Amino acid sequence: MMHMNRITPEDYRTLIKPHNSIFYNTAEFIELNKDKTDEIFYTAALENESPRFVFAFGVREAEARSPFSAPFMIPVSIRKNPGLKHYDEAIDSLEEFAHLNHWKHIRFIFPPLFYFKEELTAWLNVFYRRGWEIRNIDVNYALNLGTVYSDDYVSKRVLYNAKKNLNKAMKSNLELIHCTTDDESLRAYNIIADNRTEKGFPLRMSYDQVINTIKLVEHEMFIVEHESDDIASALVYIVSVDTAQVIYWGDRLAFREFRPINFLAYKLIQFYGSQGFSWLDIGPSTEKSIPNYGLCDFKESIGCERGLKYTIFKEM
Repeated sequence: MMHMNRITPEDYRTLIKPHNSIFYNTAEFIELNKDKTDEIFYTAALENESPRFVFAFGVREAEARSPFSAPFMIPVSIRKNPGLKHYDEAIDSLEEFAHLNHWKHIRFIFPPLFYFKEELTAWLNVFYRRGWEIRNIDVNYALNLGTVYSDDYVSKRVLYNAKKNLNKAMKSNLELIHCTTDDESLRAYNIIADNRTEKGFPLRMSYDQVINTIKLVEHEMFIVEHESDDIASALVYIVSVDTAQVIYWGDRLAFREFRPINFLAYKLIQFYGSQGFSWLDIGPSTEKSIPNYGLCDFKESIGCERGLKYTIFKEM
């Protein structure tokens, strides 16, 4: 049987490897955001004192959250291909640990299923059987680059209106700039900030927070220019060995007639597809499971696949 121990950030950092994790699971990212929770718990489920799984939680007001400041996280398996019995034992050890530490609630937000299909299938089965509540099922959109990075992407994957918008963008003298300087990065961020202000949406990361985060993760920032005007931009993280994730993208509404987001989506497919990535994660178009139909329609029109992203919860 397994038991769970608290471990140091250094131990956690040693156990997490690039091949079995995502950026949001790294100790570096977690420590960067530690001011957003009261206490961080790094833990390991041990079998015969050998780590089988590691977890990271931010704890505030007796609620343990994984993640506490990220789109998603996943408990990380240290060994390859653990059996379902091991997942069951890991959750036994987690629930016992939670009681010993007087946690009242535990909440996980898992990645979309395509990130770790085998592991997430096991976790969701185990949590369901043990009475955990499915708090949200969000709809996430991603471009399967193995499918869309092809010569027939536009003709076979792009829907009629999006195809028309892409054709207009391609005829509008747009240019894609790959940001390489601090000035270009600030220009890209300011476009996103303007987009959120114009739409009345919050921008959750300040420019300083973006800069501090991109010091820790491989990334790209892009600007779409039209005749010297900055009209759209994107920030993309490399969150796993085969997945790039669009963190922010947006346009300035005064230039929307040039359809720069259609142009940007096409260029990102070419950029990451040519580098051998499997997925370009565009993100959810639901908030607490409620869809934004316009966003859903747009992402589907450019060839994105729908996927599920689960939030699970338990009162202890």
